[in-house]
Amino acid sequence: MSIEMPSLTGLPTVAEPTSAMEVIELGFGEIDGQSILDIGCGKGALAAALIERGATITGLDPNEIALEEAKKAAPEADFHLLSGAELPYEDGAFDGAIFLNSLHHIPQAEMATALVEAARVCGPGTTVVVVEPVASGSYFSAVRLIDDETEVRAKAQQAIVAAVDAGTFALDLDTTYERISTFADKEAFLERVVSIDPARRAKGEAKRAEVFAALDANGDEGPDGITLIQPMRAQILTVL
Repeated sequence: MSIEMPSLTGLPTVAEPTSAMEVIELGFGEIDGQSILDIGCGKGALAAALIERGATITGLDPNEIALEEAKKAAPEADFHLLSGAELPYEDGAFDGAIFLNSLHHIPQAEMATALVEAARVCGPGTTVVVVEPVASGSYFSAVRLIDDETEVRAKAQQAIVAAVDAGTFALDLDTTYERISTFADKEAFLERVVSIDPARRAKGEAKRAEVFAALDANGDEGPDGITLIQPMRAQILTVL
């Protein structure tokens, strides 16, 4: 079923992606042979998937622990301890860039800079894909008790709007899909959430009972564990 929502330009756009990879494939077309910058690469899952499809990947993340895991997941990639706002690359060095669940993790004052830098190092006519979580859904209902990202997620969308309005990008697609995640149990969910950001761990432990109550109230428990839904908003941008 198609998903329709207002685009950043005020015009409705319709697509049927059901995952981040489908959005990326819509944006890049043939991935094989492309040089792609993975901004906020985390533990390297996306890098590994893109390398399997024939891409050359450079991954950036400010979390040193995550980068060590990324190097294990995708040893063929080139990883660097950098934030999205500091890109030491020449103009047009890459065929495209991806922010997968990462733009809102960049400090608010640097989000706009990160988008402009991505445009610069890719160059006119290239693709930048941004996939961001929406502040809703059963997954978010539990996460927000540890780290309420309502404001930073909104700021990330505002940064994209500003970049389009400024003429840095043209908006090719603006759509949503549901990311469905299943965890073996509540402890597995909690570990996943706090492992993303070490600063979350202490609060995660303090809020354990509340988080588990939210999972009971909003999760879908079955034989495989607890299933949670996180709405995702995806934009495919072309550098101008």
